[in-house]
Amino acid sequence: MPPLSLATSQSFGRKRKRHVSASSARSSRNVATFSASTRDQLFDLYRSEAYACWHCNAKPADAAHVITRRDVQFDAYKSAGLLTIDALSDLKNAVPLCPLCHRNFDDHNNPGFVFFPAGLAYFRMHEERDAQRRTEKYRLTGAPVARIAPSAIDYLEHHTRNGLVDEDSVGGMYERYVLFDYLPNVAGAAPILGQIGGPAPWHGDPMAALRRAFAASSSSIPSGSSWRRKKELVELRLLYEKTDMSYKAIDNLASEVQLSPDNDPRSERTTCWFVEIWVSISTWTFSCSSGPSLTLKVPLFIFF
Repeated sequence: MPPLSLATSQSFGRKRKRHVSASSARSSRNVATFSASTRDQLFDLYRSEAYACWHCNAKPADAAHVITRRDVQFDAYKSAGLLTIDALSDLKNAVPLCPLCHRNFDDHNNPGFVFFPAGLAYFRMHEERDAQRRTEKYRLTGAPVARIAPSAIDYLEHHTRNGLVDEDSVGGMYERYVLFDYLPNVAGAAPILGQIGGPAPWHGDPMAALRRAFAASSSSIPSGSSWRRKKELVELRLLYEKTDMSYKAIDNLASEVQLSPDNDPRSERTTCWFVEIWVSISTWTFSCSSGPSLTLKVPLFIFF
């Protein structure tokens, strides 16, 4: 048998690469990456800001993902109706950030800064009403009903109706918080933490911003976030979790009613045989001045 060539022997010595994984990775990158047209649309929206960073106003800025590929719960949130974007490359998942803010925002669990809707009460009220709608329809149909979360347009219209933004605003208002000091400052200056500047309009999916804020609010490490706002975020997150469990609660209640021995009609403890016996009381007469003898039907209940 002739000796194997060097190329052949090396190919046998290597582990075979799975082409499926490579193609899947390329597909994932293509789905997550913003297209050139999406970038153009993003900066057209913020042309008046001269392409500056949406957070710190530094230049130049580039399109950054609000929800990144590091968020493994993206599909789960989308299925639960907690996002109104279909893909990571959606325009409503983009925010213009400078390289420094972009790098610090990308850390999913411990971001340097985070932003979320200024009107959290609106989202709480919306979810309470939608949960009631879903529950009532579920009781009628027995089929789970999809959640309808507020979209970017819904949030903008809410602010427009209340005079909080102009009609030509790119979106509703969002609060921005620096959680960890990463911005450059002069030596000896106090750390730059907390809300820097006032709320700013953003065009994107408010639920995507909330997703990032929920992840950041779960950290027990002290940061520059407002304690009151952090508490509101935690309460809103728990509300979404509670309303997601409403179907299960209804099913559990129905199951308990059907299977409880005290309520199950098939249970021996509540089995009742109804025996109806016609008894003619011919010998028992009721003396009436002008009436005949009476025949009575007597129901007998026998319990086991």
